[in-house]
Amino acid sequence: MMRRRIARLHRSVWGWPAVLALLSSIGLLSALIGDGVWDWVSWVGLGVPASLCVVLGLPVRRKPTARSAVADQRAVAASRGARSL
Repeated sequence: MMRRRIARLHRSVWGWPAVLALLSSIGLLSALIGDGVWDWVSWVGLGVPASLCVVLGLPVRRKPTARSAVADQRAVAASRGARSL
């Protein structure tokens, strides 16, 4: 039971990075192997991981809530040495 839980944890942590590493390796090797179809394989193999990193690496913009605005004001006031609100 414990081994299954550990295996599931490893898959959830290392699953997607392993897929991206494999896809990048296939792209690099296909770029070295040949021309024609291999060029397309290399473009896909290197383009998909790069585009996923760009898209998923962008910060998520969230609308500020009233609670977060008050917390921001308190943090600014604390950094200035003033009493908190």
